[in-house]
Amino acid sequence: MSTTAILIPRIVHAVNAALLVGATFSNIFVVAPTAYDVHRGPKATIPMEFLIMEGKRLAPWLYIALAALLLSGISMLFMGSPASTKITPLFVAKVLAWTTWFGNTFYGTLVTWPKLQFATVSEAPAIYRVYVVRSWINLGCGVAGIILSVIH
Repeated sequence: MSTTAILIPRIVHAVNAALLVGATFSNIFVVAPTAYDVHRGPKATIPMEFLIMEGKRLAPWLYIALAALLLSGISMLFMGSPASTKITPLFVAKVLAWTTWFGNTFYGTLVTWPKLQFATVSEAPAIYRVYVVRSWINLGCGVAGIILSVIH
């Protein structure tokens, strides 16, 4: 198989991993804090309308990047990309990191976001705190996945 044919899925894989980690980083350190700053005041609450709108805009891009990451990873296995065909503890750790990322994201989409959208003002902060913790876990898993990809 040609070097170019093997390089394309590796590039797609690297770019989409970076996009996913970058989006998570941006959400934790830029978007959510800015939304809170804009909505501060005597009755500060979680800016749910903003976060829901952001989630609706982000979701299609998030799932396109997730699909591209998954499909490029699978294609590298079948194409015999040198790094991807060695099933080592590093490879298993990388797969576990990204599997945790995927699972957390799907859980957030299917469970957390619907709960947040229908939560009362008093219920929303507790639900959102769990979402933030899972975002931090995703950030850690994504960074670990990228580091392990560089090493592996």
